[in-house]
Amino acid sequence: MAVGTNAASVEAAFHYQDVAALYLFLKNIKELKSFGVEGEEDIDLIWKNGKKSYIQAKATVSPYETFNVQYIRKALLVLSKDQEECNNSDIKSLTFLTNSHFPFGKRAGHEFDNDDYIFFTYQDLPPKMQKKINSLMKSLSNSTIDYKFLHIIKIEYYGSDNATRLRVLRKSIETFMDLAQIPSSKYQTLLHHLLFMTSSSSEHQNKTIEKNDFAGYASLVYLDDTSRIENFFEEFSISHTNEEYIRNQYSQYLSSLTVNPRLINKVNQLVINYNMDHPNSPQNRRSYELDFINQNYQKLAPDLGINDNKSKNLEVAKFIMWLIVINNANFNSLKEAIF
Repeated sequence: MAVGTNAASVEAAFHYQDVAALYLFLKNIKELKSFGVEGEEDIDLIWKNGKKSYIQAKATVSPYETFNVQYIRKALLVLSKDQEECNNSDIKSLTFLTNSHFPFGKRAGHEFDNDDYIFFTYQDLPPKMQKKINSLMKSLSNSTIDYKFLHIIKIEYYGSDNATRLRVLRKSIETFMDLAQIPSSKYQTLLHHLLFMTSSSSEHQNKTIEKNDFAGYASLVYLDDTSRIENFFEEFSISHTNEEYIRNQYSQYLSSLTVNPRLINKVNQLVINYNMDHPNSPQNRRSYELDFINQNYQKLAPDLGINDNKSKNLEVAKFIMWLIVINNANFNSLKEAIF
């Protein structure tokens, strides 16, 4: 679960393909349905129209040196197999992705040394680079690639610490945060949750991250805030016994929200129903929240795996509902930025 994991250990396990997958997802978030990181090399982007981008990611520890041409050869071989196994009508692109500034050698040109992110279709590559690809394809017996699908991308990933290596991803996350109206102070929290989401998914073959999954993890920037517990205890006059229990257990229940935005939708529907049934509900915001939550929190308990009537468990459900209610405006901004 994302809540309570150690940020340092998560970032230490983060690899180039995870960085690249998350970067490309954020860059194209409105047009994509989901993405996946499948093992050591592969990244898949699934677009809203059902088409798929197959991506071979090959990183080097020395991006300013000449790239090992065999890495490109291996990537082209896998991409050609991807094309063989699919109908062309289902393919959006076949992509070789790298952090190298000179993936085709320094003598082939410096076009990939100009920025942190560089994108070329095969047709737009300089002639020397096209020639290198043609030569490599000829060396692959019985392998072909339709060049109209072939893309070459560089995403910078290099440095002596995580802050340096993740600088390109940081720009992408900060752009998303601005669109979602997430405060800049939440950057580290959001980064941590997204790193965990992406790296953990790569441990499971054929596991894709849907937009709803992403929304669930991103929503934790609002939900995972221990400072708010004190306000909750005061607002709802929680007993000392139950207070201690909630302090110890709330992170466990928050994990239910990480990949389950359905809970947020359920609370929103309960709000709609409450407003219809109570046209003269209290105008004071605090009184409104107290009345709504006290009338509805037990309806959320089964969705959190709470199947008994113990007050300490039910008050956890009350706490989760309260977090969702006070963050509804934030969730709406998040939804608009993603969907």
